[in-house]
Amino acid sequence: MLFLHNCVILHFHGKGGSWGASFWMPTYVERRIKLDALNAIKATVGEPYIVHEMSSTTPYRLLVFQSLCDACGVALAALLVDRWGRRSAIQCSFLCASCALLILTLISGEEAVLLMSGTMQFAQAIAWVVISLYTAEAFATPVRSTAMGFASTLARIGAIGAPLICGYLIQEQIHAAMWFCSGIFFAGFLTAMLLGDDRTGKEMTT
Repeated sequence: MLFLHNCVILHFHGKGGSWGASFWMPTYVERRIKLDALNAIKATVGEPYIVHEMSSTTPYRLLVFQSLCDACGVALAALLVDRWGRRSAIQCSFLCASCALLILTLISGEEAVLLMSGTMQFAQAIAWVVISLYTAEAFATPVRSTAMGFASTLARIGAIGAPLICGYLIQEQIHAAMWFCSGIFFAGFLTAMLLGDDRTGKEMTT
């Protein structure tokens, strides 16, 4: 059944987009803030800009903020998933994470950048909780452990591969890594559109 394959593939999209963006987010945010400031100087006094190495506490503020957003996303998913429905929650959260990363590359200002990075973390946390729940409910008991193991393997592949690719991309173009992760999340949204039966309110398959 196609939707069973799709819900497993969503683990790859979820972890790939999340780990790729989160792993390189401190570097990206630091460079963005400095680049925006130096571009403002360039616009006023005509001096060229240089992307400096990280030296501020911004990455640590980002880590704390993202952790809080992640915890809020997990809590909200646990409280409201039965009202939203599994499929709708997965679709909306993937789309929100994709849009947040895209908007992140278009805005300027430290607070706005931090807000969008937190929004991405919040949305992916919801997606991950609901995907894990949906996958466990979708497979029959005799194959559930195997299916969850396979899904976990795909998630690990995404979590390993995406940061490696993002590490190369961010050296070539400052926004490229976030565009890449936004694309992973959007692919997850498209995959979620193909999900079949919504398991909300139904008994687990035996």
